[in-house]
Amino acid sequence: MRVRGRVGDDMPLPGTTYEASVERLINASPEAVFDAFMDETAQAEWFADPGLTEVSITVEPRTGGRWDCSFQTEGGRYYWTGVFLEVDRPRRFVAEFTTVPPDEDPFISTMTVTCEARGAQTFITVTEVHASERRRDEAQGGIPGMLDVVQRFAEEASAR
Repeated sequence: MRVRGRVGDDMPLPGTTYEASVERLINASPEAVFDAFMDETAQAEWFADPGLTEVSITVEPRTGGRWDCSFQTEGGRYYWTGVFLEVDRPRRFVAEFTTVPPDEDPFISTMTVTCEARGAQTFITVTEVHASERRRDEAQGGIPGMLDVVQRFAEEASAR
């Protein structure tokens, strides 16, 4: 069962998933958008927050490849460890992550990104599936900032 919207507290029902999804039209080719998403420098900017230090990112954009990130917060070290379940450059990728916050239980999420050519532009959809409303809401709030960086990198690459 997939649930969209607010329907209760942060306690997930067994088998229930909560989906965050953001769509955007970017003035760049699907290749430029896909590559910007995989760029470790761009990803470091996703985490460019004054409270975060010691950011480490590794991306192996192939099916079975790793997608790992860790950073230091005031509360401790935060780990985000993933594996690419599917990579079809420049159209789509699916990755599963285990996130280990410093003072909370780990949680698992799945991210699916699709890039569809629309003339000289790309329509991108980022969808994250979580087991709780709280994590879905956090993702829904974070995806737009991530896409801001991807968009800037992709559009700059296309302008060269």
